[in-house]
Formats: sequence, C-alpha cells, structure tokens
Amino acid sequence: MPSPQAHVSTEAAPDHRSAPSALTGLRIRMSRSRAEGPTRLAAFDAALVAAGLQNFNLLPLSSVIPLGATVDVVPPAEQLKGRHGDLLYCVYAASYATTPGAEAWAGMAWALQTDGSGAGLFVEHSSTTEADLHAHLGATLGAMMENREQDYVEGGRLVASATCTGAPAAALVVASYQTAGWDPAPVPGGAR
Repeated sequence: MPSPQAHVSTEAAPDHRSAPSALTGLRIRMSRSRAEGPTRLAAFDAALVAAGLQNFNLLPLSSVIPLGATVDVVPPAEQLKGRHGDLLYCVYAASYATTPGAEAWAGMAWALQTDGSGAGLFVEHSSTTEADLHAHLGATLGAMMENREQDYVEGGRLVASATCTGAPAAALVVASYQTAGWDPAPVPGGAR
C-alpha cells in the first residue's frame, strides 16, 4: 500500500532539553509518524507501528511534564521498548483524513519552567490545516503558561501531517513517558 503524501516538520527552540534532577531522571521521547489503512483505526494502528510503538496499551496522560524530566525528539528506532501488551504512559495527538485530498495535521508543543527543574507542560491538537494547528498549539500553550505562577518558555513543537490519497490516513505525534508491565492481581488465599 503506498504511503500517504505527508509534510512533517519540527520546530524547536535551540535548547529544548532541561537538566535532569535526582527527582525523576525521566527521559520523555517524542516521535512522529504517518500512515494509511483501510479504516481510520487501521491507519492509527499503522501510524503507531511507524512510530515504533506497536503492541502497547496506551495510557494517555494529562500533559504535565514532571520535575527532573528531559524532552527529546527521537526517531522511531529510539522509542521506548517493552513486551507485547505492556502499558505505555504517553501524551499524543492524532489526526485523520478520510476524503481524497484532505489533510490531517497532528502536533504537540511543550513549555519548560525557566528554573531548570525540567518541569513543564505539553499541549496536543489536531486539525485539517497547518495554520490552524499552530494557532491552536500557541493559544492553548500560552493560556496554560499564564494559568500558572511559575515562569515558562516554549521548548518546541513537533508536528506531522498526512494527505489522504484514497485510503484513510493518520498523522501521529507521541510523547512516551515510560512503560510498565502487568502485575498479577493478588489471589485470595495466595494461590495463582
């Protein structure tokens, strides 16, 4: 199946990383992808495969970057690894185009506190145009920074797009925090 037409861009401030602290040392890995499939859901799954994040159960987070974290844009080969069915704590933006010629734009922007703590915020949006996507990312991130007492600076943006050429297409941007396995639930009486 041919890949969808796509334009993918990264906009980042010169230093989009924050100094890790002993609090978490968390490395948040961001990647982007695009794909197509016979349905919207199949296109989304193919985009997860293209991003290197297939076989995880996604647990979406509410966009807060913890103290001591770093944010790195990485290729799919450097995304988090895990076992089939593991949990993936993440923030993501997905967009879909199902009509030939229609565009799907997905993006995330992030801001970091100016104190070097690594703490910050993500914002995610999807749209049918690049201009609308950037307008929403900027407006939302600006409002989120104003709603807080701390000082923030925008750390960067990562966007992806796909154009439907016949089959449904998906654009995806993912920020992966960490993976976790499944702990067996305790069984009464200690039997498993």
